[in-house]
Amino acid sequence: AGVVVSIPTMLREVGAMIRENRAELQGALARHRQATVDRSAAVVAALVLVRAGERLVTLATDVLPATAERAAHAAALAYANASATFDDVVMARSLVLDVATLAAEARAAHARAVADLEALLGVDVETLGTDPPALATAGVRP
Repeated sequence: AGVVVSIPTMLREVGAMIRENRAELQGALARHRQATVDRSAAVVAALVLVRAGERLVTLATDVLPATAERAAHAAALAYANASATFDDVVMARSLVLDVATLAAEARAAHARAVADLEALLGVDVETLGTDPPALATAGVRP
């Protein structure tokens, strides 16, 4: 009781299996290329966030506090001269607190962005050290 297999049928089946496996391989390669592009895009997006965070931290810690303090001082002087209301003084002092809150939020967002970037790269910058050879072997430029 042998199995009778026609050669043309078997050749078509083998050809179909080859085409199917080639299609699966092409799909796997496409998924790999897309994952690489996605990782690259994620790294670029994380870098953009880090840079934006740096700018916001600088603004919120260097520029805005002095401006808010000047506004609060001006409001206090105006109140002392009876040319402003107490509400104006309170609003100006509130602005100083808002700037301090913004600075804290900016520092936290920047730290999160750096942590996300490190996670994407698989590197903890703080453990690399600061000597250039250690950075170079990790693929990081100082």
